This record gives sequence, C-alpha cells and structure tokens, in this order.
Amino acid sequence: MPRRPILADYCHDSDIKAIGAKQSIVFKDFAKQLEGFYRQHFPEILEKHYQTVEEKILPEWRIEGSPFTSGIVNKDNPLKYHRDAGNFKGVFSNMVAFKKDVAGGRLCLPEFGIKFEIADNSLLIFDGQTYVHGVTPIIKLSGEAYRYTVVWYSLEQLWQCLPLSDEAKRIQTKKTQRERKRVDLIREHKNKG
Repeated sequence: MPRRPILADYCHDSDIKAIGAKQSIVFKDFAKQLEGFYRQHFPEILEKHYQTVEEKILPEWRIEGSPFTSGIVNKDNPLKYHRDAGNFKGVFSNMVAFKKDVAGGRLCLPEFGIKFEIADNSLLIFDGQTYVHGVTPIIKLSGEAYRYTVVWYSLEQLWQCLPLSDEAKRIQTKKTQRERKRVDLIREHKNKG
C-alpha cells in the first residue's frame, strides 16, 4: 500500500496479510501464475509493465515473480463506472472470477458498448486505467450464491516508497514533527488563555 497521509502516512503491506498467511501466499502465488497468461497474450505490454516496475518500484513493494504491486478481492461488489486512477498507465490489470448461482455481475465497458459475462474460473486481462468500466447489478439465485473477483495491478504511488527501513525512519520523524507541533499549539493556546 502506498502512503495515505491521513490514514497511514507510510508504505506498508496491505490488509491481505491480516486475513491470513495462507490466503496471502495463495494471492501471491496466483499472481505468478497469471504472469504466464499475460505473457502469452500480451507480451509487449507485459514487457513494458516489467520495465516500469524495474525502473520505478523497489523489490520490497512488488509481488515477487510478477509485474504486479497490488491487488484487491471483491465479494458481491457491483461497481459504479470508474477508471482505475493510480494504476500504471499503458499496462493491464488481471482479474480472476469465481462465482456460483449469480446472474448479472458483468464487467461493462460503456465506451465500446461491451458487457463481459464473467464466468466462474475465468480470467480477464484489460486496461482499467484507460477505459471506464463498471459492474452490472449482481442477482443472487440461491442462498449459497457468490461472486468474487480478484484483481492484480500496479500502483504509481508506490514509486515514492523508500526501502523498508528508510520508510520506518521517515514515519518516525514525521510523527515526532507532528507531536511537536501539537505541543506548540497547546502551549500557544494556554498562553493566550
């Protein structure tokens, strides 16, 4: 995850590790498997993806064995139209879907008038940074129904991330500066009162 000044002003691992070590390993191993499909169907774009990652992202902020830095797991999530702002430009995201007893939930690209039927155990490789896309309403047909999509991508904001030890020093310094400012504000307020 890149820095988010208000929530977490430091680069760090995503919450997937909080879900569980086993799930994190599966997530990372799957990214390595997707690299083969990406290479088979879009070798030039994959090469550009790797080149950008090598130039801009330190190894500790990448998913090893893949061109990706990040990913997300969506459960039963219809999404409004959007672009994946923040992803690398000119490269592709990889989305795997798992579903059961669901109607709808198509990936829609309105600029092209296309709705992709997202089948169970399917892979869709596309440029979500450039093209507006969204997910149509999901209709569950049984009590066991679900629609999961897992998307791997690369974030430009990770270009700013320092080596892990330097990132820790940076946030310690920032926190100290913030606390000193708070103390100064409190003193100033007391002196006025």
